[in-house]
Parts: sequence; structure tokens; C-alpha cells
Amino acid sequence: MKNKYLLLLSIIALAALGAGPARAQSRQERLKEHVYYLASDSLRGRKAGTPDATKAAEYIIGEYEQAGLKPLFREGWYDRFTRKGDHESDFKNVVGLIEGTDPALRGECIVIGAHYDHLGVRQNKIYNGADDNASGSAAVIEIARALAGAQPRRSIIIAAFDAEEIGLVGSSHLAERLDTLGFHIKLMMSVDMVGWLKAGKALKLEGVATIKDGKKILRAQAGSLTLDLKRFERSVFTATDTEGFATMGIPTLAVTTGLKSPYHKPKDDAELIDYEGLDQVTGYLTDLTTDLATRDHFTSSGQVAPKHKSLSDTGLDFALVAGYSRDHISFPGAAFEGKDRLSWNAGIEAQLSLGYFGVVTQVLYDRFNAFYPDVDDLFGSSHRFRQDELCVPLSLVIRTPRSNSGAAYIGGGAYYARMLSWGWDGQKYSSWNVYPGGLVLEGEVPPTPIIPTHGFKPVDNQWGFNYTVGVRVANIQFGFLYLWQKGRLFEGSGAPDARRNSAMFQLKYIF
Repeated sequence: MKNKYLLLLSIIALAALGAGPARAQSRQERLKEHVYYLASDSLRGRKAGTPDATKAAEYIIGEYEQAGLKPLFREGWYDRFTRKGDHESDFKNVVGLIEGTDPALRGECIVIGAHYDHLGVRQNKIYNGADDNASGSAAVIEIARALAGAQPRRSIIIAAFDAEEIGLVGSSHLAERLDTLGFHIKLMMSVDMVGWLKAGKALKLEGVATIKDGKKILRAQAGSLTLDLKRFERSVFTATDTEGFATMGIPTLAVTTGLKSPYHKPKDDAELIDYEGLDQVTGYLTDLTTDLATRDHFTSSGQVAPKHKSLSDTGLDFALVAGYSRDHISFPGAAFEGKDRLSWNAGIEAQLSLGYFGVVTQVLYDRFNAFYPDVDDLFGSSHRFRQDELCVPLSLVIRTPRSNSGAAYIGGGAYYARMLSWGWDGQKYSSWNVYPGGLVLEGEVPPTPIIPTHGFKPVDNQWGFNYTVGVRVANIQFGFLYLWQKGRLFEGSGAPDARRNSAMFQLKYIF
């Protein structure tokens, strides 16, 4: 019996010796493990502010602690916040710190972040959000693991953002908090949807022009990875967690493999992720961040993307303007007005923003079209009047604070218009073609009058008042501008007391 026990123990010992030490997981295997957990049905889509999102946050905290990070804030890992008008949801970022080792550089910080929330459950379907954004969250976990052991000279803030899907709320809150506390942020990098490299064919980095020598720095670490470098983030229809930092003038990089995945759909699941590609992306971002955190000189270019500059509360912006108008002529004291005609305008706008107040001016090439009543048949036929002019409205405006969801403004002021040319019923004149002896058309004196009055013409220099309202979303703006004339529209013998009125609907692109 004793011999049998000895034989059994020997077999077990030999088996243990043969098995050797447990094999360490590769980074790709860990990435897969992270994505499969964060995008599992058990987390029910990680909707912001829910217990399901809290489970994801607790998982991320465990990984950060295992990597050797410590909380950035004294109160612990959670950076709690609320959304305006919502005081019940439990929103929270998870924010850790890898402190720099160089006394001269540790006060400079690089922020790397990825949002961990998603859409939750809709119509009994779970939106697991594997690419959007379990992939980015997994990458940041592994980047943090590598950087924690690299002893970077600059400090690195690692952030998992909540409430991205409801308006970039978490990242905007953290940007404001870090700014209030006086953190010196050298760069903010958002890792959002990086799980479809093979389908996207390249890793896209937007915001390269915000970093001095950005292309050179980013390409140096690429190796065999194909990069698609974009100077700025441009789309007005998409936004990522860079926005709260970029509007403060901080250099930003938005990192993604693109929109090839079924993002914002129930089938964005873990088994569809390109884990080999995700591993490549994670390795590249780790090397890039290590380089940025250790190099002697690393500065901003001073350039800001137009879409982010347009969200700033102060500053000077320029915009291209195009629109159409409904124009008519009014007659003070009379019981009638001319009928409306459609017309157009185009030009450039300058917007000076000063907090809640601003100054807006435009230089427009404007065509004023209107019907002029026939003096012999006031309620019957009309003559078509046209005036081409250079129009300069100037307005003082009051506006709402700007955010990623847009801004609105209302205001008023005055305008000046310089008449360039004019015409009646399809005949065109220029202001310098009018002489005491009559009207000259294309170098000839017409044998009979071709206007419904005798000798009067539009005033060369016209002015009046305006009011304006508008709504801005990123670098697109929709505006309404109403002009009504204070001075007279016509001058000369028999000229009536007539005034122009224009309602302009404008589309503006801020560049």
C-alpha cells in the first residue's frame, strides 16, 4: 500500500515538473480578454451612469492597479461628475497617473484616454460596442501597463471616460478640471474605435498639425504599420474625446481605424475585432507615447483645427457665406408694398467672440430683387427692379456658451450698401451711366423711356438697420439676417419715398 502511495506521488511530481511554469499571456491575448469582457452581454452595453457601466469601470480599475498605476486625484480612482439637468445618474471617469521621473519635466503631462461607455440596451437588443469602444479601452489598459514600467520623464495621465455617447461629457469635464487645477497638458490623445485595422487598411491619426514636427514624430515610430495622417479633425458630424482639450488650444490626436465596423449597431461584437491589428495599434501607440514622454523638446505648433477653434468662447473666426433672400420694396405711409422676389448673396464674415458678447460683420456681394408697382395700376402689373451692391452689415450679438452641441446668438446693428449696378425689367444700368441728359444703355441713348418713372435711380450710398439670429454647430452655422433701409432707396426727379427690405437666410462655413 505504501509503495502505491509513493508511486502516485512520484507520478504527480513528474507531471508537475514536466508542466513547467505557467505560460505568460501575450499582449494580444490580454487585449482579447479585455474586449470580450467589456463587450460581453453581462455588461448590457455599458450605458453611461448605470450599474453596467460601473462594472466596466471596476474592471478597468483592477487592470490599472495591476499595471502599477495610482489614482490621479486624492479622492481615489473616480472622477465623478453630472450632466446639466441630470443629477441622478452616477457618471464617473476613471483617472490614473504614471508620474514622470525627470524633476524638470514631470510637471508636463500627456493625457491618453478612451471612453468606456456605450449605448446600453435598446428595443431589447444589447449594443455591446466591441469596436466602439471596448477596443480603445483595451488598448489604453495595455498602453498603461507598458508605460508604468518604462519610467517616462514626463507624467502620463491615463483616463477612461464615461458619458462620451451622450455628448463627450466625461472628457469635457476632465479637461475643465485639469485646467482649473493648473495641470500643464502637452498633448491629449483619444483612442476611439481601433479594432478594425485590416478593414480600415491604415491607422488614422487626426490632429497631426497641432504638434510641431508632428508628421516626423508620428512616422518615426510606425515601423510596418500604415498611417493615415490628417492635419486636423474636420468632420462636423463626428466628434471624439479630444474636443474638450482642443478648444483650450491643447494639441490633440484622435486615433482610430475608421468607421468600417458596425458601430452603433447590435452586431458590434467581440468576435468581429481584428485582434492582430489591435495589437499592432497598441504597440505603436505605446512606442509613440514613450517617445513623446522622454524626448527633450516636444511643443505645440500653435495651430488649432477650425472645428475646435469655432467652439472657443473667445477669439476671431472667419467664415464663407452664401445664402438666398426674400426682398421687397416698402413705401412709408402708403397702404401697400411691393411683392417679394427671391435673390441671393455671397461673401465673407468675421466673428469676434468675447465671452457672452460678440461682433459680427460681413462683406457681401448682394443682389436685391424686388417688384415695383406700376404707377398706373398699383394692384395689377409690376416692374422688376434689380440692384447689385456691396453690402456690409455690422452687428453686436449676445450668444450662449459654446459646446460640442453648438451655440446660438441674437443681435442687431446697422448696414451700409454701395450700389454697383441696377436695372428695370431686364435692362441693366451702372451708376456712372446716368447723366443729366438721360439714361445711357450700353453706350446708346434709348429713344423712349424704359423705366416706369422719369429720371430717378437708386441712391449710390445706402444704409439702414439689421437684426440677426443664428445657430452654430462646430464650424457650420445657419443664420438669418434682416435688413431694413433707413435712407431712401431712390433719388432724382419724381423719386418716390421707397425703402428696401431683405430677409436673408445664410449658410456659413467657418475656416
